[in-house]
Amino acid sequence: MSKSQGGRSVSRTGAVYLATLAAAAALTGIFAAPAGADPEPSVPVSSAPATSEAPASSEAPAPNAPPAGTSESEAPKQQAERAKIDASVVFEKPEYRTDEDVRFTFKIKNVGNVDAFGVWVSPSFAEPTDLEIPYEPGWRELTSGKEGKNLKQGESFELQVTGKVRDIEKAFTVVKGNLFDKTRFKVGEFSGGANVIKETSRVAGIVFGDKNGNGALDDGEKLDGVTLTLQYVNGPTKYTATSDANGRIEFGDVPAAEYRFGGEVVKGWLFRSRPSGSGRTRRTCSSVVRRR
Repeated sequence: MSKSQGGRSVSRTGAVYLATLAAAAALTGIFAAPAGADPEPSVPVSSAPATSEAPASSEAPAPNAPPAGTSESEAPKQQAERAKIDASVVFEKPEYRTDEDVRFTFKIKNVGNVDAFGVWVSPSFAEPTDLEIPYEPGWRELTSGKEGKNLKQGESFELQVTGKVRDIEKAFTVVKGNLFDKTRFKVGEFSGGANVIKETSRVAGIVFGDKNGNGALDDGEKLDGVTLTLQYVNGPTKYTATSDANGRIEFGDVPAAEYRFGGEVVKGWLFRSRPSGSGRTRRTCSSVVRRR
């Protein structure tokens, strides 16, 4: 601990050590930032074309009379033929660990009688089992908002896509969604799934305030009643634990994955996280804390 001259405030720094026992859980830290004002929500912009009313003096032309003996309801109506896209999802393997990249081949083919223009993908995000696919590289040219893919009759196209398991507590993951053309008309759909294997590791450690700033646990520095959270980076799953009277904190058995740890203010201590690795040996994660 150090004191400044002239009655200035005293600052203390500290750290929390987490030991990951056995293979698996990667703890990745993020630095806390001052809380800011919530951004003003953006106003949705309609994509519908603007319309205008005809002048009051305008008169609509008289409709042509249908052929004799034929009612308007019986007159044939012609509709423009649309493209039809067949899509498939083929995973590299039938099952993935919670910490693995999930890779699959996505193939589309124009099986209709007309050419398809600007084909793009609208994947599902509604269910926890839906695969988390990042925007970049994501679906590449099939990503919503890009130009899309043109396909002539009978033409095929395929690309490799990589995602992450969204809910690491689920036993399977799914890729599904719809295909649209440049006119936003649905021209196809797709679905595919793979099993998820949950390998766990026990995560535990000691929470302490490093009062003298030497980066090590000393007598009298253990902190009790401190609640911390491991937040899975690709989904909503999180694990919370509280340190006991001896500063011991136990998260239990958690699935192998990448987590955020720290960035929390607890009992006046700001936990600034640092990344930690994972492996089959004992690992330590330290998180700098400061109390003002």
